[in-house]
Amino acid sequence: MKRKDVRPQSFIKVLVCDRCGREAELDDADGEFHEFTSIEHRAGYGSVFGDGNDIEVDLCQHCLKVTLGSWIRVTDPFAGFSPDHHGGEFPQESETQFIARGRAAIAKSVLNGDGVPAEHVIAKLEARLVKARAQLRQRQASAQHLLHPTHPQFALGSPVVTNTALPSLNLEAGAHGSIVRIHDTADLVDVEFVIDDFGTTSVKTVDAQWLTPWKLI
Repeated sequence: MKRKDVRPQSFIKVLVCDRCGREAELDDADGEFHEFTSIEHRAGYGSVFGDGNDIEVDLCQHCLKVTLGSWIRVTDPFAGFSPDHHGGEFPQESETQFIARGRAAIAKSVLNGDGVPAEHVIAKLEARLVKARAQLRQRQASAQHLLHPTHPQFALGSPVVTNTALPSLNLEAGAHGSIVRIHDTADLVDVEFVIDDFGTTSVKTVDAQWLTPWKLI
């Protein structure tokens, strides 16, 4: 039998560049903490640093480039990647790295005075996400259309918009969605609607007369 307990452990909260003194905290939004380079090495026999001595240095990305930039080899890990040849998707960075890079990009944009409001960028990304989801459903529907019933006006994966308010379904006129099922015995279809600005979806059964086809831009 094993009984487990939790004990606190130390972690690195702040890094200080040994060359310029720049400080970077773990939770800073600029991402500098994750771009530090730390070297820890124990010198061996005949080392110019002395046999058995410990060698340590922490450098920010800026000092690393200034001091060693002429000899550093910088390569793109995805340079030889082909979406068609390697399964259709790029490898994804970890969530932590993605968030850090995104925050750094926003901070850089603000510093440079680019003048693009964050909400505009977010709105464009959300629109692209909705479009990509609808296109994916269309491709899936095209591959399976022979296995499912069809409707005179709609097919699986068809993008639709409500042409009237449907209070019983908590839908306003102009709600966009994509058909995920067509009923066999009634003029009803199941539609997956995007119900908020965060991309949350909900499937609702709607009479086809209250739907109008729409095209992705």
